[in-house]
Amino acid sequence: MKVSVVIPTYNRAATLCEAVGSALEQTHQPFEVIVVDDGSTDDTRAKLDEFTRDSRLRYYRQKQAGVSAARNAAMKQANGDLIAFLDSDDIWKPRKLESDVALFERHPEIDAVFSDVEKRYPDRREDSLIRSYKLFQKVARELSSGGMVVPQRVMYLSLLEEFPIWMPAFTVRRDLPEVAEGFNELLVSGEDWDFALRLARRRLFGYIDSPLAVVRISGDSIHLSHCEENYRGLIGVLGRERRRLARDPEAGAAVRRGIRRFWKMLGWIRLARGRRGGAAWAFLQGAWQCHDLTMLARMLSVWAPAEARRLARGIHRDVVAETGASGQSR
Repeated sequence: MKVSVVIPTYNRAATLCEAVGSALEQTHQPFEVIVVDDGSTDDTRAKLDEFTRDSRLRYYRQKQAGVSAARNAAMKQANGDLIAFLDSDDIWKPRKLESDVALFERHPEIDAVFSDVEKRYPDRREDSLIRSYKLFQKVARELSSGGMVVPQRVMYLSLLEEFPIWMPAFTVRRDLPEVAEGFNELLVSGEDWDFALRLARRRLFGYIDSPLAVVRISGDSIHLSHCEENYRGLIGVLGRERRRLARDPEAGAAVRRGIRRFWKMLGWIRLARGRRGGAAWAFLQGAWQCHDLTMLARMLSVWAPAEARRLARGIHRDVVAETGASGQSR
């Protein structure tokens, strides 16, 4: 199977070549590696000169329009049977594509494959990102050696609450209508979750229980520097999905838990930054949108002394542990 590798980039000259190199050096050789430069102002193009003799590398530059537009532009140029996504500050382990292709060939009924991810910080690393997802790790425990096909309903319900799919670990069939539709370019954040949800409504996913991609977290990583904006974007993605689920109580309950989780996280982030009013507003929104009285208690705890707030959080955790009221990590 021919694989087209899609790499969007913006001002990542310092890390792009390592990402490209990790794609070109795969044990299953990529058919093509397509880099779309989303209007970089650094020396991105010059850095790629070391690959000029490799005919598999294709470089395009566009006026800055965002990561969704860059990925969409690359996908329109792709000619492979499969499209594998890689971010310009991340890398693949050598057998990543080989493992993906093997699972597609073993299970021709699947339309998308994702794997576990290793997460690297400047001072530490996490060997398995999947183990931090309470819902999907239960599925992962049941895996046979090498990989499995995830039941469509299981995958969709999981995605309504948490997002265990990181783009550098995601590969899809190119000929799917959802791939032709591409990423929603109007979304500032959450475009990857929105894309995966659209696929999961009808498509079958395969999972490989091995960290085949390495996600590197630096001080200027978007999900750290713009975490409030990201959480609001994810709430919007789940809110739009929720409106489709009026006749599906099980999925409706799952998406409410997902929305509640992100309002809660947004509230704690604001509180940690000393913005009590903003934190209270986030908890109030969570209570209203998810019909959850515990979020009202969180809102009231914002104005309590710090020790009382810590006690309230501890009591809430104990109640949740005893009742199984939430499947999410805090």
